[in-house]
Amino acid sequence: MALDREFSDYNTAVKRGANIDATIEAVNLTTSGNTTLGDAAGDTNTYTGTNQFNNTVTVGVDGTGYDVIFYGATAGQKVFWDESADTLNLDCTTQVDGTITVGVDDTGYDVKFFGATAGAYMLWDESADDLILAGAAGLSVAGASAFTGNVTFGVDDTGVDVTFYGATASANVTWDESDDALEFNGAAILTLGTSGAKTSTANTLVPVMFTAATEVIAAGTGGAISVACYCSHISADAGGDAFTIASGTVVGQRKRIYFLATAGGTGVVTGAFRGADNTLTFTNAGEYAELIWDGTDWLDVELGSTDDTNIATPPALSTV
Repeated sequence: MALDREFSDYNTAVKRGANIDATIEAVNLTTSGNTTLGDAAGDTNTYTGTNQFNNTVTVGVDGTGYDVIFYGATAGQKVFWDESADTLNLDCTTQVDGTITVGVDDTGYDVKFFGATAGAYMLWDESADDLILAGAAGLSVAGASAFTGNVTFGVDDTGVDVTFYGATASANVTWDESDDALEFNGAAILTLGTSGAKTSTANTLVPVMFTAATEVIAAGTGGAISVACYCSHISADAGGDAFTIASGTVVGQRKRIYFLATAGGTGVVTGAFRGADNTLTFTNAGEYAELIWDGTDWLDVELGSTDDTNIATPPALSTV
C-alpha cells in the first residue's frame, strides 16, 4: 500500500508493508517494522512531545555515522556526538553513578585531566603504566593513606624535595635534593626506642656525622670550634687557650674535640654541655671528648685519652 497525502488524525497507525510519502501530524504515531523518517540529508524530524522507544535506536551504520546532539536547559550545555571526529563531547556537568572502566586487563588507554593552569594535568599513561602529575599539578592527601608498594621520588641524579611536617610550628623533616641531605628542622628530632618512645636522651639519638675535613686550631689561637665538621684538633700555648662551641646544627650531630698538643697551658672550651655544665677543660695532650647534640646540650658520649700515661685523667666538665 502506497499513500501520498497529509495525515492529521488524533491516532495514526501504520502497519507493516505500508509505504507513506506524506507529512504526518499525529498526536500518537505507532509504527511497526522498519521505519525511515526522511530520505535526504537535509530532512529534519522534530519530536516535540514525550517519545518512547522500546527497542534499539541506531544512528547510521558502521563506517558511516551522523552527528547527534542532546541539549540541556542551559545555553551551551549539551552532549554532542561528532561523527567526523569520532568523539563524544560532554559540554555539561556529568554524573556517573556506576563503575567506570577504561580498557581491559593488559590493554589500557591514556586518560588525561587538565587543570586551570597551563601545562598542569594528570595523565594515566597506559604505555608507561604510570600516573603522571605534570606541570603545577600536585597530590594532596587529607586522610590516612596506606602504600603497599614502593614509593619513589624523582629518578637517579634528578631528585625532588620532600617535606614531612610535625604538629609543632616550623618542625619538619626535609629531604633536600640540592643538598643531598635529610634535614631535621625546628623541634624535629630522630629517635630510636620501643613502645613509641620519643625521648631525646643520648641512648636514643641517632648519630649524624659531618664529613667535612678535620679542623686544626693552632696553639695560641683559640676561638670558635667549628660545628660544620666532625673532628676538631685544638692546641694550647703555655698560657692556655680559650675556645667556644656553638649549638649543634641538627639533633644527633656528633662532634669530636681532640687536644693535639700543649706547651703547658690548658684548653678551655665554653659551651652548653650536659646539665648545668658549661666548661670542658683539656689538660694533657691526647685527651679527647666525644659529644652528641640533643637539641639543647652537647652530651658527653665519651671523655678519654689516647695517651696511656694519662688515660685516667680525661678532660673535665664543670660549671663556671
